[in-house]
Amino acid sequence: MTENNFQAAVKFGGIALGLSVVCNIYLVLRNREVYRDQVRSELRFQQMMLQEQAMEGVAREFVALTTKDAKIAEILQRYQIIGGAAQPPPQVQP
Repeated sequence: MTENNFQAAVKFGGIALGLSVVCNIYLVLRNREVYRDQVRSELRFQQMMLQEQAMEGVAREFVALTTKDAKIAEILQRYQIIGGAAQPPPQVQP
């Protein structure tokens, strides 16, 4: 390595090293932010799945009660929910 090459490496090496450090810091912070967002979305997804499971449990329990409780079955038949065609409740005359 000649003296001129050594002087150029010393002159521009610090600049290149500084740019490299700044780029690496940026990339680390960016990856950390992406990871944090991914963890948040995964937690939201898990919460939604738990809510869905809870709602399915409530629905199953309700369906089980409709076969045992005549009053609930009567209400469902009245509004035709069992048949799939939901109608609004009848209007109450004042």
